[in-house]
Amino acid sequence: AAGAAGGDIPVRGWATRSRSSTMDGDINAQGYLHAVHMLITNVTYMSIVFSLSALYFVVTGIQFWATDYLEVELGGNPTTVRLQFLFTSATAPVAGVIFGGWYVEWIGGYKGQRQRRRALGWCLVFGALACVAAAFVTLVYDTWSAASLLWVLLFFGGSVLPGGSGIFISVIPPTIRTVGSSFAAILFNLLGYFLSPFLSGLISEQFDSLTLGFRIILGWSVFAIVFFAIAYYTSPIADDATYETLLSPAHRESMDGEGEIGEGGGDNNEKINLKAFEEATEPLEEERDRQEAFSPL
Repeated sequence: AAGAAGGDIPVRGWATRSRSSTMDGDINAQGYLHAVHMLITNVTYMSIVFSLSALYFVVTGIQFWATDYLEVELGGNPTTVRLQFLFTSATAPVAGVIFGGWYVEWIGGYKGQRQRRRALGWCLVFGALACVAAAFVTLVYDTWSAASLLWVLLFFGGSVLPGGSGIFISVIPPTIRTVGSSFAAILFNLLGYFLSPFLSGLISEQFDSLTLGFRIILGWSVFAIVFFAIAYYTSPIADDATYETLLSPAHRESMDGEGEIGEGGGDNNEKINLKAFEEATEPLEEERDRQEAFSPL
């Protein structure tokens, strides 16, 4: 009775739980549900996550079946095939990730919506090059040509990762990025690492064709291109308003009545631009406050 009077809830007759903790748990659950809803309704985020999942599908399938395909279907020498695959899998993805990270930084990174869209465009180009290489892997009949095409495929596939992995986090609000990263990891595992060997193995067994299963793996790269294209065309173009852009000469010249403002002196001009900045960023601050209210963190 004392526990009930003190605000505790009896659980199975021997443990108690605070009502406040129960309410916090409900709020926390609502926050997670709201965060997941924000994620699945963000087309750019989901498109990049699906695209990277397709990429992981291809890479995982190559790791599982490439040596068997080169040995059984192309009749390669087992020792030669293993050396070819060892070199390809050890150098191509690493070189691709290094190149992709360097190139994204070289073009200006993905900070800001314009740069983000530009980086997405190059991710789309790299993915297209990987897809072209994948299309020819099962059309050649010697292990050296197939291994070379796999190298190109893994190189450009790796080049997509630095930009894609950073952009899909940057397009969601900071308050739900932890949830966004976890949610993406779940999809990567389900749609990439798990689905690839299961689906390709099932198809190979059903149709008694290792080549068909391997072609399914390589052809899956088309989904990466499709979803990156969706992410590119749904990514906003205009940059968010910032203090620097609103105080820039180009922006001041475009403002109505700039001549009268300029004659009044620099201090008045800066005050008016500060007011313009506050008005422009007020909706952003309101949205941030609303997101923080539902944040599960």
